[in-house]
Amino acid sequence: MDQAEKNLLESLEATLNSDLFSSLINKTILDVVSELKASDSISITKNIPIEKLSTQLPEEIRLCRIFALKANTKSKIERHPNSIQRTFTYFGEGDTKILENNVWKSNIRTSSTNDRWLSVPKNTWHQPISLSSDWVTITFHTALESEIIDEYKT
Repeated sequence: MDQAEKNLLESLEATLNSDLFSSLINKTILDVVSELKASDSISITKNIPIEKLSTQLPEEIRLCRIFALKANTKSKIERHPNSIQRTFTYFGEGDTKILENNVWKSNIRTSSTNDRWLSVPKNTWHQPISLSSDWVTITFHTALESEIIDEYKT
């Protein structure tokens, strides 16, 4: 990870720790977790209206999502051809497998460690896998909500 990426993640971390961001996002996280527990679905994704957060976020961040995955489950294999994804493990633990040179690389993140961030480059296949607990992440994308491309492998 280069210094520019480290600086961006530090800026996002400061935003996550701000009172304004916390007050805007905590209710959404609680709603997503509640919806996940009541649902037959293994995952729930909710976009946060960026206009509520834009003054808090670095200018290259154009989309914020909450993603929750039930314990011991695998999400779809996906990629975003037009967006860099930066993921923060908010609660629980998970492994985002990333396909690099035709080899899947493990990236375990837990909310109980300092290593809670993962950056996924544009057009990179990845698969979120929750471990022994439900896993809730906050993801930041460089593409706008109206423009992001979510592709899935079948």
